[in-house]
Amino acid sequence: MILDARSLDEGSQIDADLCIVGAGAAGITLARELARGRLRVCLLESGGFSPDAATVDLNAGESVGHPYYPLTQARLRFLGGTTNHWAGWCRPLDAADFQAREGLPGTGWPFDRESLMPFYRRAQEVCGLGPFSYEVDDWTGPQSRALPLDRARFATRVFQLSAPLRFGERYRDLLERSTAVRTLLHANAVGLDVDESRRRVARVRVATLSGRRFSVVSPRVVLAAGSIENARLLLQNGLGNGHDQVGRYFMDHVELPSALLLPSRVDRDLAFYRPHAARNRHGEARVSGVLALSSELQRREGLAAVASTELERAVLRDRAGAGLAFDVADLVADLDSLRAGEPGPASGGSRRVFRFSLFSEQLPNPESRVTLSDERDALGQHRIRL
Repeated sequence: MILDARSLDEGSQIDADLCIVGAGAAGITLARELARGRLRVCLLESGGFSPDAATVDLNAGESVGHPYYPLTQARLRFLGGTTNHWAGWCRPLDAADFQAREGLPGTGWPFDRESLMPFYRRAQEVCGLGPFSYEVDDWTGPQSRALPLDRARFATRVFQLSAPLRFGERYRDLLERSTAVRTLLHANAVGLDVDESRRRVARVRVATLSGRRFSVVSPRVVLAAGSIENARLLLQNGLGNGHDQVGRYFMDHVELPSALLLPSRVDRDLAFYRPHAARNRHGEARVSGVLALSSELQRREGLAAVASTELERAVLRDRAGAGLAFDVADLVADLDSLRAGEPGPASGGSRRVFRFSLFSEQLPNPESRVTLSDERDALGQHRIRL
């Protein structure tokens, strides 16, 4: 069932076997797994079914150091969480991503990709994707080909794209019908109380912006509010930070609009590197190829992973054209002149080029971190300082 926490009695107590803080991708996925079981699950969502200004303001905070997206826009506080503006690009991590890499401090996982494969396969269906198939050859064909690049240096990878799927919309009916999961909207976790052993959270204190306060008593608590809010809750309550790691190593996608690609062959079609519907022997999906550095090149040169997603098609006019957004006419003409036996466009004509936007892996940095500021929000909680 889904309830509005603002309707609960002041000081009331909800007993549960599991309390999940946050109804985004992780929280809803876990609740969905347990929706038909016997456990009593309480799922707490800060917002409602749609955004409202007062709840959005709870995300506000300071951003210092390198520029970052506005903190009230990068994350969303309503049912479905940040999946409500997710673009839907999905792909399992590569095997090399789990390995410690020489010259790149902080890299390496305590297990390999095979440990995650059963969960990747289950997540495929939860995210509304096609068959679990990520080999380039599975999705290419006569009308959609990968570039014939030197595989020792470059690689084509395949992403699948969801609709994109909004978890709050897709799974709202399931949450409403479930008798095992009680979803509370407008319910903000503000306190985590530990038991006598001080090793386990036993109570979550909850507040609404309307002023109502209540608690959820549960022997198990899952924080699924995202990297920033999870760190904020733990730091606010002084939990889990015995090694001074909570909030450190904050990462995101580093994006750099970086280059123009002018194919040496005018008939070269790069449609495979843009989102498109495709079919293979396993089924249908919406896929896109991306250009990436090979794992071999990354190891040899000590480089982080870099890929160019969605090569954007652009048409650049020659000197007779007008209204160029950027001055590349001379560049195009010079490159045209280098093409032996291939004439450039006639006056007033055009040639297709493609814009690169590179996404880079962000290396682990303990000083990239979430801390607490002195300013407080409407619930009396410290705002974040990123």
